[in-house]
Amino acid sequence: MKEYNWGMLGTGWIAHEMGEALNAVNGEIYAVCDTTLEGAEKYAKEFGVKKAYGSADEMIADENVDIVYIATPHSLHYRFLLQAVKAGKHVFCEKSITVNSRQLEECVAIAQEKGLVICDGVTLLHMPLYKKLKEIVESGVIGDVKMVQVKKDSSKFASTQEQRKRQSLTQKTDTQKKSQQENPIRHYSTKYRIWKHTSPTEPEVTTFRLSVT
Repeated sequence: MKEYNWGMLGTGWIAHEMGEALNAVNGEIYAVCDTTLEGAEKYAKEFGVKKAYGSADEMIADENVDIVYIATPHSLHYRFLLQAVKAGKHVFCEKSITVNSRQLEECVAIAQEKGLVICDGVTLLHMPLYKKLKEIVESGVIGDVKMVQVKKDSSKFASTQEQRKRQSLTQKTDTQKKSQQENPIRHYSTKYRIWKHTSPTEPEVTTFRLSVT
């Protein structure tokens, strides 16, 4: 199986999480680019990256880079996405992938013509929570769904201060406290309100919550 070389465009916190994820599965991070060469070199040292660039143009032009990972501010996504696919690179871009559909359609057309893959970093559809919801809706057990209202709460990125505040709201055993301190919170809870078509004026509403930790 071919091994693909990743080029990391951006070195912020989310690029650090991506670097950790790639290294965990033996992904090859070949190059990294930051707004300064010093920033790129620091990231390269931390994650064992071979090439460090202070220029996005140079990194994207590197023939050894197969996939460009874009972790820049949203306003720059389209520019680098378009540049990468024109250079024949696959792209994994953080959300939102572009600021409007026209920009994305332009990039997708070029990618299709060149046989490239474009993917955005929306993880929700791959979470157990949403897979379970899909099963429920497709089973028909709640009837003919016409509309879904979602209020999502994720403490995945809760700060240490927020975690402490939540801990103070409920009493925990010493074992629970130790476990929570050693392991970052990874709890997802979503409340759904689903309208079933019963009559045009009086729809039947079902509200339920799914949680996955």
